[in-house]
Amino acid sequence: DLDEFMQIGHNVKDLNEGRPRATQTRQGVVEIMPVPADPLESHPVSRIVLVEDNTADVYLLEKALESRGIRYELYRYNDGEQAIRGLGAPTAALPDLILVDLNLPRRSGFDVVRMVRQTPRFIDVPVGILTTSNTERDRHRIALMGLECYIHKPLNLDDFLRDVGSAVEKLLDARRDGSGHGEGGAGV
Repeated sequence: DLDEFMQIGHNVKDLNEGRPRATQTRQGVVEIMPVPADPLESHPVSRIVLVEDNTADVYLLEKALESRGIRYELYRYNDGEQAIRGLGAPTAALPDLILVDLNLPRRSGFDVVRMVRQTPRFIDVPVGILTTSNTERDRHRIALMGLECYIHKPLNLDDFLRDVGSAVEKLLDARRDGSGHGEGGAGV
């Protein structure tokens, strides 16, 4: 079962200390799932924070990243409250990208984004929404928050891999180019 595999402690590290270990909380498991670094690869490893409660979507995101050849460390928060606490910790590592689902347990993705946007150290970190919501209201709220990218999760696997992989690649490229921002709030 995919859920069991993801929560057994597979390559899990504490987000603040970077030591290999599983951190089990009542709210879920904070996970890091790194792709092994290839010394011949010219692109650096990207530190990506994902706020997502659906383990299957985490797996699909990993496949989308791998399909684009993106080398990454994926730090996952299972709910909004966990993300707000973790990202708000002064010792938390600075990510290259933050991806947030809107529909989360305990606190919404909007709450997470609001906290991130109000935290000065995240000013140059691109933030993207990765969600099943495709309502005009949600898109408008996100645009008003000044987010770089709104990614609607496609239902088709090939579309998911292509669209999500492409959007993440653009956000990371923008970060590496120094702009810290993608191509605007409209997104995919």
